[in-house]
Amino acid sequence: IPLRLVGSEMCIRDRFTDATLDLIADQYGVKFKQALVNTLSRMKSGRNRVGTDASANSYMNWLNRAVGTTMFLNTRSAFLQTLSSLNFINKPGNNLFQAMKAFGDQKQWQADYKVLWNSDYLSNRRDGAKFDVLADEMSQGDVKGIEKILKAGFLPTRYADSFAIALGGAAFYRNTMNALIANGMSESDARAEAMRQWQGAAEESQQSADPSKISEIQSSSIGKLIYAFANTPFQYARLTKRKLQDLTSGRSAAEGNVQKDIQSLLYYSILQSVMFNALQNGLVALTMGNDPDD
Repeated sequence: IPLRLVGSEMCIRDRFTDATLDLIADQYGVKFKQALVNTLSRMKSGRNRVGTDASANSYMNWLNRAVGTTMFLNTRSAFLQTLSSLNFINKPGNNLFQAMKAFGDQKQWQADYKVLWNSDYLSNRRDGAKFDVLADEMSQGDVKGIEKILKAGFLPTRYADSFAIALGGAAFYRNTMNALIANGMSESDARAEAMRQWQGAAEESQQSADPSKISEIQSSSIGKLIYAFANTPFQYARLTKRKLQDLTSGRSAAEGNVQKDIQSLLYYSILQSVMFNALQNGLVALTMGNDPDD
């Protein structure tokens, strides 16, 4: 049962009974079952924090604040966030040339950009800091005191995240809508479907705090300590793994997606990784000054 198919309360309630989970353990192993149960539990609660005792919660609050001080008005993080605008290129119906053509119609493109920026999806993502596991924890509930100040420090990253998704997604949204209308769908239905596909494309490739999009180690206390700044590489590594599994198992060939999956595999494993690390290290070098010793 591919984890990517897990995504609703109904699926959790009606499909994953004890008997089903035992069958999954028999086929995929006990560790797979453990990770799946952990994911389902977090999906039902809507929270990624798995520790429930007072000591664990105090430690996680301290860790969140420590990360918050590092991310406070962190312009480097905000700049790197904009790289994800490229993730919408080569999605169905939105290759480089189609995206450039949609961008060329500036009046329409700007209107679509505003629609996406003001959408419920991006508004909730900005307000709830759904782009990062620890930032999301700090934004839940009635935020007061130091957490409120530190949450404000994520402002550049929050807005850069929305900017990247709207920037890259505007052409995808318009091209998807036009294709649906050309296939006979009404404009209102095409608009709603294009919005749904845009959100799906963003959730697939963007850094996310969605419990169904992060791994067991990322949600654990030790994982949040060691991998606090590695959520984006985790996301790309999982996408690469899934595409590789689809190719080697024959699913890509059966679905006629071999070329598309190879492109995605190369993009997330090489191109995005190279750009992210090169810019990250380059920006670090720029901050070190011109002294050879530095």
